[in-house]
Amino acid sequence: MSDQSTPVAYTPKSLDLCSLQMVTTNDEWDITGINSAAITLAETVIRKAIDSATISEQYSISLDKDLDVHKEQIKSITTQQQIQIHFQQECSRQLSMILKGLKPTIQEAKLKITLYAHDTLKMQVDDENELTIPKDWSDQKEGCKLVEINRNDPIFIRIENCMKETLSNTKIEKIERVQNVRMWNHYSFRRRKLKEDFCDKSDLQIEMELFHGTRTTPPSEVYNGEYGFDITFSTSGMWGIGVYFAKNASYSCPSYAHKLSNGKCQAFLAQFLTGDVYDCPSNPKLRRPPKKIESISGLPYNSISGTTGG
Repeated sequence: MSDQSTPVAYTPKSLDLCSLQMVTTNDEWDITGINSAAITLAETVIRKAIDSATISEQYSISLDKDLDVHKEQIKSITTQQQIQIHFQQECSRQLSMILKGLKPTIQEAKLKITLYAHDTLKMQVDDENELTIPKDWSDQKEGCKLVEINRNDPIFIRIENCMKETLSNTKIEKIERVQNVRMWNHYSFRRRKLKEDFCDKSDLQIEMELFHGTRTTPPSEVYNGEYGFDITFSTSGMWGIGVYFAKNASYSCPSYAHKLSNGKCQAFLAQFLTGDVYDCPSNPKLRRPPKKIESISGLPYNSISGTTGG
């Protein structure tokens, strides 16, 4: 603390205009002010600002063995993201944890931890049928490949009939299957996890085929990407900010389809993991599926559904 002080002009600004990049791990403060009351007030305001920007979130992943080794790897990830982690009691094939830090860094850490778990399990269970690449993909050296389906193939006929249920006059130029190996690995692991979560609900449909149009976003941005239908490309809609899919082709095509320069349109028929669905009226303020009221753990629903335009 110096003997002389220099007056400065200070104008507060809201937290959302700040770039927060540092996490402090101790409670030692060095604050100078006019009097002790001002110092106390400043400390209170600073603590409230940090507390309001910090969240705690429970998260779990599936890992089979060597949990101590995995914990060290996950600690390394959270250290890089500058967040705190506390591991909870282990149960069968589940590693649960509490993540504490700024919301954006927690979301990034969850993504990296999930990718780590997926890649680890991929090496452990390469021979499990549910997780292997579909047989009709055959061998491919590329990470992502588009394969045109023959018009006489039962898959082509099934999809054509599905589209004509609500678009009777549509003409399908061609159907291409997206064969993205990494995306399939993530999808199949997540599907297996959902099956485990809902093993006591045998009648619950956790997987559907749904239509999706990308409008001005080229479909290649989706199928060449690492995460598929990325919320980065999303805007706010009747159920908030999210990625929207439709049961009926008449809703996604042609209104939301990607229009090519030759006048033709492209749209997706996506394999979609709905999980446990929360059905509700339109609510533009939604940002994520709500928590289940009956759940002791406070886990949220996996997706949201609603009805509009049929």
